[in-house]
Amino acid sequence: MKNKVDLKKIDEAIEPGKVMNCFMEWFDGDKKLAFFVALFVGIITHIQMLTDIIFSQDGIWNSMSYFRPGAWEVSLGRWGLELVGRLNSFLAIPSLATISCILCMAIGALFVVDLFEIKNKVGIIFTSSAIVVAPTLLVTLLYVYTSFAYCFCFMISVIAVWLVYKCGTRPRLSLVCAAALFMLSLSIYQSYIGVTIALCIMKSIVDLTKGNKEVKEILIHILKTICVVVAGGILYYIVSMVLIKVNEIDGLMYKAEGVSLVSIICGIPSGIIQSYKDFAAYFFRDRILSNTNFRREVLYLIMFMVLGIALLIRFIKCEGKDKKDILIKRILMVVLLLALPIGLNFVNILVAGNELYVLSAYQMILVIPFAIAVMEGGKVFNVGKWVFVVVLFGILATYFITDMASYAALKLTYNQAYSTTVRILDRIENTPGYEKDMPIAFIGIIGDNNYPRTNNIYNFTIGAMINNPVFHYSYSGMMGTWQNYLRIFFGIEIKIPTEREYTAIIDSHYFREEAEVFPSQKSVYVQDGFVVVKLDENPPVAF
Repeated sequence: MKNKVDLKKIDEAIEPGKVMNCFMEWFDGDKKLAFFVALFVGIITHIQMLTDIIFSQDGIWNSMSYFRPGAWEVSLGRWGLELVGRLNSFLAIPSLATISCILCMAIGALFVVDLFEIKNKVGIIFTSSAIVVAPTLLVTLLYVYTSFAYCFCFMISVIAVWLVYKCGTRPRLSLVCAAALFMLSLSIYQSYIGVTIALCIMKSIVDLTKGNKEVKEILIHILKTICVVVAGGILYYIVSMVLIKVNEIDGLMYKAEGVSLVSIICGIPSGIIQSYKDFAAYFFRDRILSNTNFRREVLYLIMFMVLGIALLIRFIKCEGKDKKDILIKRILMVVLLLALPIGLNFVNILVAGNELYVLSAYQMILVIPFAIAVMEGGKVFNVGKWVFVVVLFGILATYFITDMASYAALKLTYNQAYSTTVRILDRIENTPGYEKDMPIAFIGIIGDNNYPRTNNIYNFTIGAMINNPVFHYSYSGMMGTWQNYLRIFFGIEIKIPTEREYTAIIDSHYFREEAEVFPSQKSVYVQDGFVVVKLDENPPVAF
């Protein structure tokens, strides 16, 4: 029969040995260098996450050993968290999550190197190092219950773009796979949409500067990426709506309450402005990362100046088939450069009023491999290249120091919280009227109002998130973190007051007029069947 399937040929086509040989041929020296440098530097930088038990505020609230996403995550459109969580058996353990994250980032690093076609060994080392020492990765790791999923999201977002640009043997299958990966990335963390869009813009600029592709080919790749984003976005929306309907829950979508086509269109001007503001804030302000204590903003400025000169040289020396072709390439380069901050912060376009913050800023680190790729292509003045290398080394060194200082500061904060909690528990057991299993009302959180922190290491951390107390300062966050903190570090299960009971306690005359803030002797007392621990003069309200 003419249409009979030749099973023998299929078996030969997918023969494991051939597949392995193809992989080993692709996984060449440059990719091996990128992968193993990222693995090594990542482990050295974040070794404390492998050897200690520390979290962010949300991390304490939702970890230690087991976290399975439920209806709330589905309502936010983050159903991919459960799919990825299965790979780690939903175990929110810092050591397991961290090694899984570093593996994902190492894989992501080698695909970034291959996408940008970086061949210089120093450039590869800097690219891989930047991806794993980026302060945003440290913050991501502290959200232990979602850290692996977020890093997995970054990895597949990079691979989605790589499939569009580098996998040309089966283009249709590559685009389908890329759309599926993009859909999955949206289902994990929608803010990472900037990774996919920014990489497309960056890759197009790099191709223009290297002059190894025609405008038509570059535009086709951009169009393919747009198709992947649109198709993946539609699939994501359909799946999300089906899951919300099946689970009979209200859909909110993470950071996207009230989002519609009309709101997106109306919010484009403000979203574009905010994207540029966030770009400037990340590199030259302290709102997202603390830069000024290291004078990192000066290093960034020099880096962008050298990069700008390199791009200007490429712009002037742009080559083409004729003057029209050269003009089109120059216009396209300018348009793409202007669009880059928007692409990096594309979520601002989708969600009105959104601002970049440290956890959602990972895509910003891609500026470094992009700059390396631009500087590598073509001839650039030698002095500029050396200045670029020195400045980039300085930036990565400040990242590493920032990470080390942040881990040290966070450990000091944990030590303060632990030692204070030991004293609080001892005081509780010696309080008149106390009985075993009596509910405990922790009113406030451990902070500088109890024992001020004077160590100047806090000046060299990432910033606010690391320098804040280890508890959330709200009723639900405060109670949730207190419960889990005592469960994780002390093996104690406690009962907490309801919102009404909590409100009655803080509105009582004794709490307002007579009780004092811990460690005062009048800070722990029994009231209406509760042990009350006053940690703040003006605690958050419950309603």
